[in-house]
Amino acid sequence: MDRYNGDQVRDRSRGSREREPGSDLAYGRPANEFGRGRGRSPGPGPRRRRSRSPPAGNIDRYVPGSPRRRSRSPPRRFDIHPYAQNRNMPGGPGTIDRYVPQGGPLAATIVLLDPHKLDYSVTYTHFSEWYHHTNSKDREKDSITKDEVQAAYDKYKDELNARLAKLFVNAHKNDEWFKERYLPGERETTRTKIIDYRKGLFQKWKIQLQAGAFDDVDREVPGIKTEAGEDMVEEVNRGIDDGGLKPVLLIKTISPTVSRVQLEELAATNLQNFHFVSLSDPNPLKKFHRIGFILLKPQDPSDPTSEPAPVDETTVELLNGKSIHDDQHGDFVCHVGIHNGPTNPKAKKLLNEYMSMPQNLRKEAELVEKCIKKLEMELAGDENSMSEYDGWEMIKDKVEAWGAIKREKREESEEEGEEGTDSEVELKILKKKIDIGVEYLRRTFNFCMYCVSSSDSIHELTRKCPGGHIRRATPFPDFVADQRTINWTKNWQDKLELFVNPPKPEHEDYAERLKKIGGRPVKDALEEETLKFVKQEEEGKYRCKVLGCTKLFKAEEFWRKHLDKKHTEWLAQLEQDAALVNAYVSDPTRVHPPKVEQNAQGNFQTPGMAGNRNPQQMMTMGFPTAMPMSAPFPFAAAAFMHAAVGAPHMNGNGMIPGAGPIRRGRGQSQGGPRDPRYGGSQPYARPDRAQRERERDRRDREMREAQSKKTVGGTPNGGAPAGGPEAELAVMGRAVKSYKDLDATATIKKEIDELDY
Repeated sequence: MDRYNGDQVRDRSRGSREREPGSDLAYGRPANEFGRGRGRSPGPGPRRRRSRSPPAGNIDRYVPGSPRRRSRSPPRRFDIHPYAQNRNMPGGPGTIDRYVPQGGPLAATIVLLDPHKLDYSVTYTHFSEWYHHTNSKDREKDSITKDEVQAAYDKYKDELNARLAKLFVNAHKNDEWFKERYLPGERETTRTKIIDYRKGLFQKWKIQLQAGAFDDVDREVPGIKTEAGEDMVEEVNRGIDDGGLKPVLLIKTISPTVSRVQLEELAATNLQNFHFVSLSDPNPLKKFHRIGFILLKPQDPSDPTSEPAPVDETTVELLNGKSIHDDQHGDFVCHVGIHNGPTNPKAKKLLNEYMSMPQNLRKEAELVEKCIKKLEMELAGDENSMSEYDGWEMIKDKVEAWGAIKREKREESEEEGEEGTDSEVELKILKKKIDIGVEYLRRTFNFCMYCVSSSDSIHELTRKCPGGHIRRATPFPDFVADQRTINWTKNWQDKLELFVNPPKPEHEDYAERLKKIGGRPVKDALEEETLKFVKQEEEGKYRCKVLGCTKLFKAEEFWRKHLDKKHTEWLAQLEQDAALVNAYVSDPTRVHPPKVEQNAQGNFQTPGMAGNRNPQQMMTMGFPTAMPMSAPFPFAAAAFMHAAVGAPHMNGNGMIPGAGPIRRGRGQSQGGPRDPRYGGSQPYARPDRAQRERERDRRDREMREAQSKKTVGGTPNGGAPAGGPEAELAVMGRAVKSYKDLDATATIKKEIDELDY
């Protein structure tokens, strides 16, 4: 058996011819032991030069998969490379194989998963390709219009938002912050405490307004200078100080398992002049932890404008280190410090010029009035008590008195035949009404209408939105805004409309509005969920599948009666979950999960996080979604193409259908962590930045855990938290000595002075 020719024994005499004696010495070489000479070596005669002209027809003689010329040499080392099976030639430094086959086993078929079955958002390009591929089987491809694809994509986004909202609610419905906001019973109790605190702020505002503290409020800047690529604006007049920069007690981090009631009991027990607990929104990027502000009573309770008692280290020691006992999750230890407002609280958020157009200013004034009346109704409780909380009426009277003076001055200085004078005065009056109304919302209700954000106190609002927003001067009448600005302004107005007028069951368009924002009527949602737990095996046989139940019924109506009788608690839980989803999506100030989207390169990115994250990594940040291990083309195409064509070729960007690998020298992928011969993967991929950052985060976490074990008093016994594995959540993140980095994002490189969501 010949090792170069498989099972067939090579006949070395085949094709040979009889040679004359001495013919083997034609080239001056003696014959070998087989009777043949080395005819391939050049002789002493003239040497024939090989023609360098291309062959006729410029024929490419390389055929993929064809039998190669037999080689007498043993196989080389690089032949074992899994991606070098087709061409046994090493890629030297700088060489690139650009061969692209036109057919054969390497011509891969693009596999696109149905976006409706994925729990993350795909790009419009991916959806468009999938839509054309799916519908072109029954229709001509040219008949699919761009408007049709856009409508289908919008519908897909609405369905995705509804699905993600349901996943988010199911994952966080047992968190204390979620129950305080949306669970019936606890929601009303929490709102009552916040409203009682705001009643005192209203009395303070009323006295300041009557004293003329806001007569000169003006949130518009006449001009903007640009220096070093940044817009430089002058400080606007916001009236007197709102108190958001004054020192206040701060609980640096609060676990989702700790409730407002527990914090109030702890503060009331240790502080004699305790007044109110202000809690922040949970941070999705910090495992939904919160921070809290402990507010003290005013020094003179009879004077609404009296300032609260000052805080110092003595006050901090009264709360710092105190624990809240919890048998299930472990004791929670409070780490308390003194919070100081931002070092530069000037308003720097510039509104776009389109919002300064007269028609948009009139719309903005209407929204300000609606927001104020909604929040004043909460203070009053009913319409009969509205006369006690008439802040908007006081603002209108104050502005009308100011506007009368402006009109009088304009009439005195007006020249005969002058145009546009009345409209200019009325526009100034409209702006004054908006400016005072915005300050009223911030100071009394701790609500920023431009951020559409509601807070418990001015300290929390100042931390999130220091100084508020600045309006640009009204542009010229020929100003034309770009489409992106117009869309942003419309979305902002829609969010405020949702805030002042959320969908209610008594509305005629209740179901339509609720579906648009991701919810469904409770009755419809309950019907859809219950049908998942019945199986019709055959005609007249319906089997119950609820909680392991296997009873068989003759008709569906008997099965429904069985649910009402035997599975009452299960039905009540489904109904409550549907109501929680509707309450969550109807809140425009709600907390959103980390947004997972594909970028143009097909990677996954999350705001506030450096590098690309895949869907599975979002689970560590509290994002409740069951992401598939394989993502659609082109981000993880290897998983799909292995099943279709065997071993695919990869490059740095993922799958390129029908193209071979781009080899840039053996040294690049040889012996490294990505070399398949040494247990690696993707030999031609660039270094994974996200993997490096995960490794760095892991090292930092191990260092913090090691440090926390050395810290005495971090847990009840100074060691592992009590209460089992779930107790880790109660003390997670509190080993950090400073609270400045708790809300910092990974993309911020500079020094962080304050918490930043």
